[in-house]
Amino acid sequence: MSILLHILSSLFFHSDVFFSLDLSEEELQLVRDTCDVALSLTESKKEIFEYVESRMAFIAPNLTAIIGASVAAKMMGAAGGLTNLSKMPANHIALLGQEKKTLSGFSQKSTLPHTGFVYYSDVVQEVTPVKIDFRICI
Repeated sequence: MSILLHILSSLFFHSDVFFSLDLSEEELQLVRDTCDVALSLTESKKEIFEYVESRMAFIAPNLTAIIGASVAAKMMGAAGGLTNLSKMPANHIALLGQEKKTLSGFSQKSTLPHTGFVYYSDVVQEVTPVKIDFRICI
């Protein structure tokens, strides 16, 4: 339902139509078709995600057992494959998936340094804040 609201809000924001006016049948059908496409894309994304998760247990069972299938798949994608991931130094693995900082006008205190896929995995996030350290390695 949120997809429908997003599409409707963007339709009203980018056009000369006001909220007090009804949509024509053509516009309403266009919104319905767009919602159907968005829902089918979401369903396809879910199916692909489930397939990748099911295959990760066979491709990299140890990595999947430690950090989970979704994080393992993201790390392998960022590294360029399992072979490249296995040859990567540990300090580079911790930085995989790190967002580029654009700090024009913002304080550096608001961004977390050295936070990649490993930092946001369930294993690291379940650690109590007293025990957490940015030097966590695999």
